[in-house]
Amino acid sequence: MMIKAIAISILSLLVLSHATIAGDFHEGKGYGTVKLNMSSWSSKKIYDNDGEKKDRFDQRHFLVNLKGQYGISKHFNFLAEIPYLNNTIKADGKSDSKAALGDLQLGFRYAFTIQQPYAISISFLQSLATSDHQKGEYERNTGYGDSYQSINMDFEYKKNDKFYAVISGGGQLHHQGFGDAITGKIEAGIQLEKELWISLSFGGFQPLENGDESHFNQLGSYSNNSGLIAFEPEVSWKHKSGFGIFTAYQIPLKGQWIEATNTVKFGLFYKIQPKTD
Repeated sequence: MMIKAIAISILSLLVLSHATIAGDFHEGKGYGTVKLNMSSWSSKKIYDNDGEKKDRFDQRHFLVNLKGQYGISKHFNFLAEIPYLNNTIKADGKSDSKAALGDLQLGFRYAFTIQQPYAISISFLQSLATSDHQKGEYERNTGYGDSYQSINMDFEYKKNDKFYAVISGGGQLHHQGFGDAITGKIEAGIQLEKELWISLSFGGFQPLENGDESHFNQLGSYSNNSGLIAFEPEVSWKHKSGFGIFTAYQIPLKGQWIEATNTVKFGLFYKIQPKTD
């Protein structure tokens, strides 16, 4: 188990999750972000094991994901993520839905350096396995239902509050027969107007294909050994009060045992800053 964890950590440095908000930068104690992300997607196709698109039932999903980070000291941030997913399948003239909590995650982020224009940090998230996950070929799962760990390293660059870039990589260490995965992303953004940002990202997750086939899911709903590489543009705007809005559009480029469809994302966020006398 230790050897597997070390291997994933090393692989994480060789690949390209990203900043919580466009232009965000690790700033230290008292700073943080709360982000409410809502995503909607539907599909009648799935990527098979060879990355080919295959026909499946009409599936529709709506995800509400509340994410937060807060600086509890100069170098440590507390992290939390609470997802809630609604899955609907339409087949043979009937509709069947399931809505449940996803895998709640808690963790921390440690910044080795926070001196602009550079920041290097490592983060760790622990899944509490709170989702509804059933073994089977056509289960509408809302998560893995597995107490997995996520490890991620970020290399951040920010220039005069006008441009930022992030290269990040990591891995997911699964248990209970699920396969592990490498995760990574490269992202860059520019400020067009005051607090109006546009960003582009490329990345995703790649399975190591070392999982138990009993967790295989024909619907691509948190299936074992699934993977996705996608391109995603995002636009965000923040008011001087700290509240902001964003929208994004995820376009899959490559997949494996996951739904083959574009995803619309939108939501709200709030930037937390320490009180000043």
